[in-house]
Amino acid sequence: MRASAAALLIFLAVAGCGGDSDETAPETTQPSGTPVTGTLDGGFAETLTTEVSPRCESAGSELTTPLANGIEPEGLRLIDAYVVKSRDHDSIYFVSAEIDGLGYENEGDIATWASTSRYGGELLYAVDELANKLSTLRDGKQVAGLSVNDDGVAVSRDCAA
Repeated sequence: MRASAAALLIFLAVAGCGGDSDETAPETTQPSGTPVTGTLDGGFAETLTTEVSPRCESAGSELTTPLANGIEPEGLRLIDAYVVKSRDHDSIYFVSAEIDGLGYENEGDIATWASTSRYGGELLYAVDELANKLSTLRDGKQVAGLSVNDDGVAVSRDCAA
């Protein structure tokens, strides 16, 4: 019995060693386990790794396509769009994405919209100043009482950044 206990202690001590080296940092992925992808300067798609909130879900094309179709001028596109369920509203999902294109070449041009469905196909609203400026969608503040201070807006923006 003592030999088994001693062997177990040695095994646990050895198993706990290593893995703390600064030489190789683990890849950080989004909650789904897939790396966050983005576009770097030059237009080449490359995999970037970044930590995102567990509340963020990557927005699929069923949601981003109607948002992108409502953006003017033509030629702008959405990058790294994320959805967060609001805790302030029963059926509101905030969607934030970086805007890329002529006049929006730098990082940090984040726009936020709201949807009444996680997967699109329902009502869509512009929420922040940039989304209202670029979008043909209705203003969520005027139509649905939405605010940039609502729960979920800041989280979705952080994930898209």
